[in-house]
Amino acid sequence: MKKILASLVVLVLVASCKKGETNTPQKTYTVQYKLELAAVANTTLTGTATYISKTSATSTATLASPGWTVTESNWALKTGDRIGFTTNITNLASYKAFLIIDGGVKVLQSEASSFPLNGKIDVYYTMP
Repeated sequence: MKKILASLVVLVLVASCKKGETNTPQKTYTVQYKLELAAVANTTLTGTATYISKTSATSTATLASPGWTVTESNWALKTGDRIGFTTNITNLASYKAFLIIDGGVKVLQSEASSFPLNGKIDVYYTMP
């Protein structure tokens, strides 16, 4: 009877112990926005970029030839998060716009013209 009672006490103690919850580390990403720019001959390229950063939805940068790059590391992006940038540029002859996540190109846009491509470049990506 003592053996059964001792076994039952041990079984109750084991069953009542809570298992510690383990936190799964959140996946983080390295995001890079990149523009390669060329101005129309004999002109100066000017412009600005507004981009979504890790800490702000409205970070800004000044653009000039030959380009612009911003890298955000350790970004805890979740499904449905929208990242990217928009620009306003004058005297633009050609461009390549990239949105890169962990070294893989997610968005690539490019255009070239002998006339100025003044206006906006919009590059956005929504996390799957």
